[in-house]
Amino acid sequence: LQQRFPQLVVLHGVQEVASALARRQVRAVGLLATQGAYEAGLYQRELERQGTDCLLPEPHEREWLMEGIYDGVKAGNYPLARLRFEAVALALQQRHGVSTLIMGCTEIPLALAEHPGLPGVALVNPSVELAAALARHAYGCADALS
Repeated sequence: LQQRFPQLVVLHGVQEVASALARRQVRAVGLLATQGAYEAGLYQRELERQGTDCLLPEPHEREWLMEGIYDGVKAGNYPLARLRFEAVALALQQRHGVSTLIMGCTEIPLALAEHPGLPGVALVNPSVELAAALARHAYGCADALS
């Protein structure tokens, strides 16, 4: 789109997340996402470009995430979703010592954001990061929503 319409500014959500983490000097982050997102590698590539290690759940943990998304959030069972998402988040934290996690699927923040079951873990919501980038671009605010 950017090449086709050079007069427009196109913001890329994954790039904005990776840039925001780099500005915060986050060196390693866990990624909670869908199987398709892991396979596509979008977050992994952008984070690597910014010098941030992207740590991924084990295959069985990815199944828990998908269960939390489909049988949890999409089915209206938020307690199930929260349990599945927290289990994967805690596994990443314990295995890798990460203190920052990207909620890389729009359903995940609906059940996980600002939940007390993850003390000491910063949760990154890509929608919030994209909104902050939009505000910075539109209003020239260096600290917009950060």
